[in-house]
Amino acid sequence: MEREGGIKNYIILIIDVVIITLSYSLIILLSNPANEFFIRLLNIRKIIYAPVITVAIVLSFLDMYKSVYKRYLEVVFNSFLASLLGFLTFLVFINIRDWQLSHINLPFWIIFILVTVILIISRMAIEIILRKTYKKENVLVIACEKDGYKTSYNLQSNGNSAYIVDTLFITDTGVLTVETYIKKTDRIILGADINTNYRKVILQLCQKHHKKVFLIPEIYDISLMRPRLTQVDDTPYLYLDSIGLSKVEEDIKRVMDIILSILLIISLSPLLIISAFLVIFSSKGSVFFTQDRITKDNKVFKIIKFRTMVENAEKHTGAVLTKANDHRVTKVGAFMRKARLDELPQFFNVLKGDMSLIGPRPERPVFVKEFENSIPLYEKRHNVKTGITGLAQIMGKYSTAAIDKLRFDLIYIRNYTILLDIKIFFLTMKTAIIDLGSLQEEQHIDFKNEIESSKITIVRE
Repeated sequence: MEREGGIKNYIILIIDVVIITLSYSLIILLSNPANEFFIRLLNIRKIIYAPVITVAIVLSFLDMYKSVYKRYLEVVFNSFLASLLGFLTFLVFINIRDWQLSHINLPFWIIFILVTVILIISRMAIEIILRKTYKKENVLVIACEKDGYKTSYNLQSNGNSAYIVDTLFITDTGVLTVETYIKKTDRIILGADINTNYRKVILQLCQKHHKKVFLIPEIYDISLMRPRLTQVDDTPYLYLDSIGLSKVEEDIKRVMDIILSILLIISLSPLLIISAFLVIFSSKGSVFFTQDRITKDNKVFKIIKFRTMVENAEKHTGAVLTKANDHRVTKVGAFMRKARLDELPQFFNVLKGDMSLIGPRPERPVFVKEFENSIPLYEKRHNVKTGITGLAQIMGKYSTAAIDKLRFDLIYIRNYTILLDIKIFFLTMKTAIIDLGSLQEEQHIDFKNEIESSKITIVRE
């Protein structure tokens, strides 16, 4: 969960710009006599702008200007990635202007290490200062029982959260009592499962007492996002188009998919070859595993993965979801799943046009049918091509409930932009490396028992 940073984020952005500018200025100072420093700096200043802007943009895509209490490992990785891409931009620009190469007498690898270390140290210092000066907010969760326990657990179990669940108010009525709790809390989380009329009353109370609200959206709420204002005569209207991408957006997305999938297949080819040999030597059977999946317009296609289970794993059981400690998964297969190596062949699905790099994860037909019967608007996620990664994969967990994954998928489709795809791409890189080995299968957590045994105050009405 993220906290609005306001002016704090702009200050941090300015600090980053200053730090990167000073880092590259230091390189020029170390590369030239002191009396020529300012002359060299003036000559090369236009090239310094490139890495500075790149670092700021990458850090922005990685949400470094939004949330508090980031994991220290995440801070280090994000700083490293931003510094790397900024340095590559620096190399491109300085080689375009060959005459300016004479101003740099340090080896490039030293420049990269120097800039990266300075950025990581400054970013770590910022994170430590924020944690020491920032006061966590108390949260009141208002929801019905099932949603309330689950929401409270998710917040409470997140050690890097900027919020503390103080009270869980389980009710669908009880306006007078809940107002008392609203007055003395910092922020309110309103569940999606409470009565619509009661929700309106709670929102009015929050506005009355100037409280900020996190509203868990109902599936239908998401379809109302990003309305456009129009009018007929003197009456204003909110115009809502269908959930999906325009033809231009689809074409641009397809071009990006082709270019990036080719680049990724080429750059990751050694990893693809090594993974194939791991499968061959680990167990008898084929290297690849294909399976029917559903994509845009309910079209069925064959998804390609490296085989991680024994051959014909579902011969006697039929279609079943993988569970923790599944005996069908080979030892090498378990490692490949945790490292996400089994997903690499899907770049060929993207190149073929079955999938996109970014989009809702493709499900099997049997599970799609099951979810469509139990979850409203589930079919809307098939208004776009499915993807290797998506908003649900970077924001959720492997064990995230299907309805919550659908919320992320529909939010992605409703708010689609090319910039959102780029952001998800960067966040996927972070997730794949930082959370390497942390992939967990379906978990069954007793949310009620966990919350009732905690220090959270539970109010029922």
